[in-house]
Amino acid sequence: GFIGSNLSEELVKSGAKVGIIDGFIEHTGASRANIQSILSEIELYDSRIENIASLQEIVERFEFIIDSMALTSHNFGVNRPLLDVNINLLSHLHLINALRGTKGKKLIYLGSRGQYGQVAGIITEETPQIPVDPQSINKVAAESYFKFYGKKYGFSAASLRIANCFGENQRVIGDDVGLAGSFIRDILNGKTVEIYGDEFRHKNFVYVKDLVKIILEFGMHDFKGFEAYNIAGLRVTLKNLLDAVIEIAGKGRYAVKSFPDAIKHIDTGEAEFSDSKIKNKVGEFEWHDLKTALANTIRYFEKKVSMEGRDDLAV
Repeated sequence: GFIGSNLSEELVKSGAKVGIIDGFIEHTGASRANIQSILSEIELYDSRIENIASLQEIVERFEFIIDSMALTSHNFGVNRPLLDVNINLLSHLHLINALRGTKGKKLIYLGSRGQYGQVAGIITEETPQIPVDPQSINKVAAESYFKFYGKKYGFSAASLRIANCFGENQRVIGDDVGLAGSFIRDILNGKTVEIYGDEFRHKNFVYVKDLVKIILEFGMHDFKGFEAYNIAGLRVTLKNLLDAVIEIAGKGRYAVKSFPDAIKHIDTGEAEFSDSKIKNKVGEFEWHDLKTALANTIRYFEKKVSMEGRDDLAV
């Protein structure tokens, strides 16, 4: 998938022994093309996690686990809740079940800013989680299972609650391309981007290459039991984000519109997202400049479409 493939590439570069479990499930963004350059250097278990009879033996062989299993489309979760439960909750329970009987394993679970829902003020890790859509509900539930069973089975788990992520290897079609991805796709398509509510609303964005460095840096530090950390990235207005995309792409336009009901109910607002806790643990981060990160992503979108022979990025 998107984040998992970027993580795997960096881990291989670092000299780590890497195993990947992926069933390449439709709608998840998983693609063999994302790991083509490292296929000869990894162990790939090409199967849905629930179908691997030897899952516990595989888990036992690796000392560190990064769980990036996810169906990221919020709208898809609303319309297909049973599939969302299957991927965003049950997949993690299969992994947890395989951890039974293992000793001292460490696991990082990739959570989401969406777990907090629509809250005001400053969001810290102590802010109550009140998810507003099925995808976020299942993310909170999965994290809760890691917390409960980590204590019961004796493994340590850390949940990294991540803001809007974008970058190379993300999907370029469908409704699960993320906020930044949807802006890039529509602008490259020559469409008018629709901003709902106010173009000066703030959102947090994390470039995937920065996220990977943070995850790997965090993994070098000790953690015990269950811990949760926010990863906020860059806080920018939608206008600043779009202006940068338009400048880099050399074209584009946008219009401000009222919130459609379907989006209004699941939009998480613009509360300030604090990540001081993880900075206190691993130190300050070096973020890519927003324009550099967007330029890399735009080039990826253009290359992806060219390789696949599409004239249109949308579906």
